[in-house]
Amino acid sequence: MTTEISLSPDPVVVFAADRRLSRSGCRESDRPKIFSFPSGRVGIGHFGLAEFRGVQHRWMDEWLRDFIARNAAPAPVGDLSTALVQDLNRDVPRADRAQEISGFHLGGLRSGDDVPEFWSVSNLLADGLTINAAG
Repeated sequence: MTTEISLSPDPVVVFAADRRLSRSGCRESDRPKIFSFPSGRVGIGHFGLAEFRGVQHRWMDEWLRDFIARNAAPAPVGDLSTALVQDLNRDVPRADRAQEISGFHLGGLRSGDDVPEFWSVSNLLADGLTINAAG
């Protein structure tokens, strides 16, 4: 997954990713990895952990659709990143966080002045078990 921010003259944020999910180096399925929020001003993409087992099996793209629906009201990218961290740490089992790399890019244009914002949310920071955000 890649995220590009262009500042000139009209700011824009572009997300790109494949749809391929692999397990042990073998292609398993194709699922979306990039989504936009209803406001159209914020996007989110994910890499790594594509499914997890909590109370029930969940595909990450399905979980992200639910997250977006719960956070449909326009909000700053930093606030969405904080909510994402809290929800992931609540919903993704610790064992899955410990075994699999998981990361998210959130980017968008700030309301009012269209300044681009970019946040990275990942379990690659700190202890590898807790998902954290960096803006």
